Amino acid sequence: LRKYGFQMSLTVNGVVFIAVYQGSTFLNTPINDKPSLVFAEVSAMFVLMVLTIWSHVNTTISDPGVTQTMSTAIDMRTKTTPCEKCNRWKSTRAHHCSFCGRCVLKMDHHCVWVNNCVGYGNFKSFVLLLIFVSSGVIMYHYKSIRFGLWLVYGG
Repeated sequence: LRKYGFQMSLTVNGVVFIAVYQGSTFLNTPINDKPSLVFAEVSAMFVLMVLTIWSHVNTTISDPGVTQTMSTAIDMRTKTTPCEKCNRWKSTRAHHCSFCGRCVLKMDHHCVWVNNCVGYGNFKSFVLLLIFVSSGVIMYHYKSIRFGLWLVYGG
């Protein structure tokens, strides 16, 4: 799984694109009673797709906050200890990621969907990714339910 991280990243972005394409074309095809509503829904799905892909790529390529090497001079007033696994200075809020093999500041977890640790440097873009994906899922389900009601009741 470790060596296929970039492919998983492309797969996630591909699934997002396919879901948006299906939601914006197939689910709006028979429901054309209000063209302005269709345009607004398609535009909102497209904006969510762009924001989701942007935040996913940003989380993937951002440095999560890797700690300093042992040779780097540090301020002795901060509470740091050397990591036994990677020989880097580790602050009290840093944790060693066994998947990446490095210490990360304020590490939350290692996410296989972005193939990166979630830490101090990319936490904001990760939370935005979760918000955009959740919004897209809610909008997609709304459109699916609306389409199902159209099929059952015929408009």
